[in-house]
Amino acid sequence: MRTLRRIALVVLAVLLLPVLPTSAQEDACFQKGGTWNPDEQRCILLTSLEIDIHYPLELTTEHAVIEQAVDAFIHDARSAFLAPLVESSFPVPVGAGPLALSIDYETFNFSEDVLSLKFTIYDYTGGAHGNTTFRTLTFDLAAGRELALGDLFQ
Repeated sequence: MRTLRRIALVVLAVLLLPVLPTSAQEDACFQKGGTWNPDEQRCILLTSLEIDIHYPLELTTEHAVIEQAVDAFIHDARSAFLAPLVESSFPVPVGAGPLALSIDYETFNFSEDVLSLKFTIYDYTGGAHGNTTFRTLTFDLAAGRELALGDLFQ
């Protein structure tokens, strides 16, 4: 009877031995934000990015002041979104979808000379949910300059 138990334990150990490391590897891979590929015995980390920026080309070709302000805003927004990804200590996020940055705009004409652009910015960086923020740029087209809050209220 003891011999039969020993044989059963050896057979069980031989059968379970390959399973235990794979399970531990799969758990470790998941903790790193990856997917375990059992056929290749590899952890695959995929971080996809979606950057969707709508650019007001129709306004920037006519007004250099708008082009400069919009270019600076988009450069800063894109750089801020991408900066954590190029840092070596940035952990690969585990989330519900790809990392995303989306910028869209609306144009508001208050008069022939005063125009505003309202940018809607959405970003998802791997947390529980994405974030939506807004940025507004207002221009005096006759004077060829961007208006600040102090220019609107005295």
